[in-house]
Amino acid sequence: MAEKTVKAAKTSKANKDKYVAYVSTYTRNSDTGIYIYDVDDKNGRLTEKDKVKITNSSYVTISHNGEFLYAITDFGVESFRILPDGRLENIGTASINGMRGCYLSTDYEDKYLISRCEGYGSSYQ
Repeated sequence: MAEKTVKAAKTSKANKDKYVAYVSTYTRNSDTGIYIYDVDDKNGRLTEKDKVKITNSSYVTISHNGEFLYAITDFGVESFRILPDGRLENIGTASINGMRGCYLSTDYEDKYLISRCEGYGSSYQ
């Protein structure tokens, strides 16, 4: 197994009784940058569900409506639709003009995605 550094974890409610955790990592010796786990909160366990090939996903965030996950990568911000079972479907990439992002958030209406870059900030609609 590749050496992993956990940078961020978010939880999304995949359905009313089940939670899914998304863990982003630097990829060093692997091409897997996001690990998806089913969360068993009664027994305190995570079970790996899926992996996403992505380069150096240093931070993830989930939209307020729980429908989308955004990840900072070496190439900008990658967007994913969260499927009903919690897996991710890649829907696009946005450049952050050569800067390396370190934080992502959406506004409360999920109209804007805001990235914090080293020394700069950006927003996308």
